[in-house]
Amino acid sequence: MTVMVNKKVLVTGSSGFIGSHIIREFFDLGYEVISVSRTDQSSSFTLDISGDTDWSDVLDDIDIIV
Repeated sequence: MTVMVNKKVLVTGSSGFIGSHIIREFFDLGYEVISVSRTDQSSSFTLDISGDTDWSDVLDDIDIIV
């Protein structure tokens, strides 16, 4: 049985071991998953995670950040 949650979750470190597993769990629960990584590995966004990064486009309508 699939539960439709209609929530958006942003996962940073999505190309790592833990991030990739978190993404899978949220996806299986029915969340819309937005992934962010420092390297391009099938992520939604590839960003340098620093104080100079503009997150405004990425954070639009996000309900949860991991």
